[in-house]
This record gives sequence, C-alpha cells and structure tokens, in this order.
Amino acid sequence: MAFNGWRDALADNPTTVLKWQDPNIISDAPALAVLPSGRLLCSVNLWSRDDTAQRIYGTQRCFVFASDNDGATWQEVSRNSFATGKFLVRGDKVYYIGAGMDWEGLWVTSSSDRGQTWNSPTQIHEDKVYACSTGWTIHGQFLYWAADNMQPNNRRVFAIAADLEADLETPGAWRMSPPIVHPGVPQVLGAEQHNGGVWLEPNVIYHEKNLLLVVRVRITRNNCSQIQVLPNVAAVCNLDDDGAQMNLSFSHFHPMPGAQNHFHILFDDITNLHWMTCNHVTGAATDCWHGWANERRALMLQYSIDGLNWFPAGCVAMGSRDTKAFNYCTPVIDTSDLLIAARTARHAPNQHDNDCVTFHRIPHFRSNAMNLAQSKDANV
Repeated sequence: MAFNGWRDALADNPTTVLKWQDPNIISDAPALAVLPSGRLLCSVNLWSRDDTAQRIYGTQRCFVFASDNDGATWQEVSRNSFATGKFLVRGDKVYYIGAGMDWEGLWVTSSSDRGQTWNSPTQIHEDKVYACSTGWTIHGQFLYWAADNMQPNNRRVFAIAADLEADLETPGAWRMSPPIVHPGVPQVLGAEQHNGGVWLEPNVIYHEKNLLLVVRVRITRNNCSQIQVLPNVAAVCNLDDDGAQMNLSFSHFHPMPGAQNHFHILFDDITNLHWMTCNHVTGAATDCWHGWANERRALMLQYSIDGLNWFPAGCVAMGSRDTKAFNYCTPVIDTSDLLIAARTARHAPNQHDNDCVTFHRIPHFRSNAMNLAQSKDANV
C-alpha cells in the first residue's frame, strides 16, 4: 500500500531575493535584519573562483536588498565592498560588519536611512578574515562574535567584542582575542585515517554565565573518493573576558547535528532557548559534490536549552534531489515568526555552488518546540 502522509516542511514556499544564470557566480551566507520600521534587509555577497565576479560587478559585490511587504518582494537599494558580513540593528541605525573584499580585514559601516546609503567603512582588524553570518550574543554592554583567519593550513579562530556603549565606527570600540589553532580531531573518531579536521565559521553563545564558541569542524578523510567529510562533530571553546582582554581556550569536541557544514545559532529570550539552522545528512545522497556527507538539501531547525544538545523542531525546506540545497542561513526573530535567508541551489552546478538567495518565514515558530523544563511537581 502506498503511503501519502509525508509531513510538509515548515517554510518550503520561499520568495527569491536574487537569482542569476552564470554558473561561475556563487554567494556567501546572506545576512538578514528586521528594522524598527518593519523593513527587511538582506545582503547578498557574490564571488567566484575565477575573475567572473570581479569582471561583472567590480568591487561593489555586497548587494543590499530591501522588502517593505514582509518579504513578498525584494528590491536592490544599495551596494558595498564586503566579501561577507552581518547586520546589527541599534535603534534607528543599522550596521554592517564583515570582511573586506578578498577577505582582507574586518570592517564596519552604518546606514541611517534604512539601508539606502552607507558611511565609508572603518577597518577594525587587519589580516585575512572570514566573517560570514554566524551567531553572536550580547552580554552586558558587549556584543561577542567570532571569525577565522581563512588560512588553508592551521586555520585559527578568534573572538570579537564590540562595546555597544561606544561609537562602533571607531576602532577603539572593538577588541579581538588572540587566535587559537585547531587542536586536531583524534583519529579514533574516523573509520578511516583523516586529516585531523579544520575549524571555521564559529558561533558565540552565552549559557549559565559562560561564553562559549561553538565551531564548525570539517573532518576530511584521506581516501575521499566516496566519503569526504565525517559529519556532526563540533568544537567547543571557552571565552573569558575581563573587560580589557579576551582569552580563548579549546574545551572539547561535541556531537552536534549538521556541524560539518555552516550552522547559525541565535537565542530567544521568550522561550529561553537557543535556536539553530543547519543541514542534516540523510545518508541517501549519491550525487553530492565531495561526497554524501556534504549533502545540503535538508535545511533543519533545532532548539536547545544549552546551545550544545539539540532537539529537532522540523525541516524548514527540502530540496528534491542531491544537487539542490538550502544552506549558509541567517535566522532572525520577527515577533512570533522566524525569518530565514538561505544560500539556495536550484539549478546550480552542485549543492555547494548556489544560483539564488531565498527568503523563508516560519509563522509562530515557537510552537514547534516542546517544553524542555523539568516539572517541579514530584507527583507528575
């Protein structure tokens, strides 16, 4: 007997922010913001492995799109010279913080007219930086974020702190921790010999008076003709800050769904839960670029008390085959809804190299979570 009762995805009818035809063009993680006026902003950072993006768009390859109808339609309103980044909304001003072109340095700019125009960017950190849109946290007067130095060998992560009571467009408002190198994943965690792993794209969370970095770990097997990546392993680092200097230290590796690829954690102070977008591996992929564990067609939503141990809320969107993907997402909360911008592969060469950016809305997203709090009634 045929079964026709499959569950629908939570937000499988997205709108398109931008799409393109050139198979050489790729975007990085789109950023998303909800302004006090209700306007939505979405950034799309275009790049290519060759000179295609530079030749077509020059250095103005960070496109800022706006929607004034809850994400139904999008219009380009401005451009900037950022390779990656994320929005920060503070009052009537919106900041954009991220890596400069060719990932040179960390920069910040701001707009006072809802993203129509932007100030000249201020450099707040030198050297190579990969600062795509990942989760940050605000604790006290400081915003804590993290990035990596994008080096092919001995890739290092570092923490970023911004004094929210200072002028964010001055270098003095920002502090960086000394970077730390990946400690190496024990060989016992892989069925075959692997490269010890590379870490990148860290998130920052705050739980029980502790600041933690939760870091994507990409573990590559030496014989990667069939399986390139060992999935679902994250790294956890302790972040200490005395208000003047930060210090990072590796704590442990931790099993976490989707940690082989980009994930994005944010905290909801209504449910007191962390929420995360990530990609699950189905185990059924046969046509994925770089192996089945690099599958990205299932975009999942998870929730957690501590930001480390996760419950599934549901599938946000599912591609129909291996070459489709919804990944590198930015989730933001808009009252009772969760909004998500995704790097999406519909007709791209593979599941990594996308051809559009999509916008998803999960109405009343909190209703997808169970109450994880323990009962105080001993008789229950």
